[in-house]
Amino acid sequence: MGHTVEVLKSFVALECGIPIHLQHMFLEDSNVGPLIDPMSLGDYPQINPKEEVLIRVEGEMGDSGAKK
Repeated sequence: MGHTVEVLKSFVALECGIPIHLQHMFLEDSNVGPLIDPMSLGDYPQINPKEEVLIRVEGEMGDSGAKK
């Protein structure tokens, strides 16, 4: 919960090959717009730390050939 959105994006970049600057993250089942890089996950009141949260990542693949 204390990690920033940017940290989460860096993990996705490493695991899936989607460059950070091409990623847009959204909370599933929420009307919240794209998650903002400097914000931590704890800054979003829609996220309950005691429940599983689904975050949708939209973006384009990098040159690494990794699966999306």
